[in-house]
Amino acid sequence: MKLYSSDIRFNSVSNLERIKYIDDTTYTYFKDFQLPQDNTKIWRYGVLENYKQVYVGILTNDKIKFNYFEDATYASRVIVSFMVMIKIRGHPFRFIDLIDTYMPKNDLALKMIHAYVKQYRKKVIPCHIIPTSIDFWKKYIRTSFQLETIDEYEHFIELHQLENHISWNHLLDTL
Repeated sequence: MKLYSSDIRFNSVSNLERIKYIDDTTYTYFKDFQLPQDNTKIWRYGVLENYKQVYVGILTNDKIKFNYFEDATYASRVIVSFMVMIKIRGHPFRFIDLIDTYMPKNDLALKMIHAYVKQYRKKVIPCHIIPTSIDFWKKYIRTSFQLETIDEYEHFIELHQLENHISWNHLLDTL
């Protein structure tokens, strides 16, 4: 099922709670049904620990909600994507520590990144690029920063003093 911009609302959890757009049922569903329950997924604890600061996409269309998330009847709203951000004071970028989506083939990650950039007027880049996400990040970085060659990447990293903030070795090894 195709998602339209009117089907998703992006913002931080704290902002959405403040305006009472989401409530505890959203958190409970996210924690108990959407995040992996496997104890080997250490990042799960980081997401839950920083839940109020997580940037999320919330599904606004109940028809789609019930089509994709069968057991979501008790949740007032369902998170369909989330992004854990790192802010470094004085740095021109915000860093994506973790990003994930629950509705494949809808470009939710890109939509969420673009919504964040528009809302906060800050460029964003990933902290870590894992092997399974190389193609996604390569396309994003090429489109957003016009980087394609190893020399362009290295110059960009040096110019913006990113050496201590990012781990892009998997991507750089493919150039």
